[in-house]
Amino acid sequence: MRMRLNNQPLVSVLMGVYYQREDLEPLQRSIASILAQTYGELELLICDDGSIQSAKEVVDAFADRDTRIRLIRAGNKITLPEKLNVCLQHADGQLIARMDDDDYSHPDRLEKQVKYLTEHPEISFVGSLVSLWSGGSQTGVRLLPQYPQVKDFFFVQPFIHPALLFRREVLLSAGGYSEEPECELCEDYDLLLRLYSMGYRGMNIQEILLDYSAGEKCRRLKYRWNEAVTRYRRFRELGVLAKAFPYVLKPLAVGLIPGPILRSMKCAFYHTEKGGKPVERSGVPNMTEEQRDAVELLRNAELDTDQGMPEELFLLVSGLVPLANVDLLVVNRQNQVLLARRSDPFYGDSWHIPGGCMRFQESFAHRIQETARAELGCEVVFEETPLAVRNVIRGPNTKLPHRRERGHNVAILFRCSLPEGFQIQNGSRAEMDNGYLKWFEALPKDFLPIQHVFDDILEPWRRKNDEGS
Repeated sequence: MRMRLNNQPLVSVLMGVYYQREDLEPLQRSIASILAQTYGELELLICDDGSIQSAKEVVDAFADRDTRIRLIRAGNKITLPEKLNVCLQHADGQLIARMDDDDYSHPDRLEKQVKYLTEHPEISFVGSLVSLWSGGSQTGVRLLPQYPQVKDFFFVQPFIHPALLFRREVLLSAGGYSEEPECELCEDYDLLLRLYSMGYRGMNIQEILLDYSAGEKCRRLKYRWNEAVTRYRRFRELGVLAKAFPYVLKPLAVGLIPGPILRSMKCAFYHTEKGGKPVERSGVPNMTEEQRDAVELLRNAELDTDQGMPEELFLLVSGLVPLANVDLLVVNRQNQVLLARRSDPFYGDSWHIPGGCMRFQESFAHRIQETARAELGCEVVFEETPLAVRNVIRGPNTKLPHRRERGHNVAILFRCSLPEGFQIQNGSRAEMDNGYLKWFEALPKDFLPIQHVFDDILEPWRRKNDEGS
């Protein structure tokens, strides 16, 4: 173990090579990208067993030209875990980086990752976002959580293996990579879950620092079985098997999906189009580090979305995206409309059609009944087809303060019927109190302004209001 110039830690880059393609450009580009890193204190350990002759010659030529390359040919190391472990045994670096023989590391990858680990001793390994490449063209971008938690491993691995930089002692404490047959082609998943079970944690720099070769070939059933076994073992070890068990079977289920359909699904998941062109979000600015930290804090807060959002968060979200709400039009046999009194900090005191904001992944039926119970004190019968759907954007003519909060709603009006024998139960509320219910033959003058978007539906009661005035 040795330190280098200016006390910078030596980085040992591990590359296992089993190159079988006639096109040698990806191999050449991969090795060259490590040697061209802006972080100069590195060594590249290449274990090359089983490659075709032309690939061996490429590796030999690089090793002859650059003394930072340490070439290992043990003669019997065929699987990737075997190659990586023998490289780890020969490595001198305090930090251990991974690299595959067909990927490309951006020039400042190691510099940024070393800097992060140096400044954050609580983090054991660091990765990054990656761009996805296939057939010589970019096919998408892989977005990853900044600070992955155990739950982030359930659906898909939240790290890209060749983009990782580890602290040496972390890898050694885990005993390196498992060479068990059951871990073949999922040795990275196994390693990272073992590290998490030991209390280590990783992070992903929210920048693209690696071009990742995403092959088109579908994995054989044997290797999907290996991943299922690895998931079962490690989720059980982490104590999350009960909630994660459906995801144990995911590799096997995915293997039953026809190749073309699976590729289309991956295109959608990885933000790509079928033709391989990345979906662009033009005009969207990059987030600052502080904004990313704030988003990550909220992501890890485990809010109960069934109960709605805290007021502060609700107002923030309402100023960023449209909100959907259901409104309940209730009319009795006397053709009177039922309205509720509401004291609203944005719209003032007014009468309004009872309504409520949709929750995440909630059905219309559930929100209608929840609103009815909360505002009317009973359940209702409703027509499934809405009477109206209105795009409500608060503009300069609303006579409201110029604020972003609650500035855009999609209002959905449903016709509802009350149960037989319904009686308004206002209790001790006075007529102007919040929540007071009342039947109206005509819309009151202090009707909620924003609900005038339903004026065509409310014409009979609006007309009576005009006639009365």
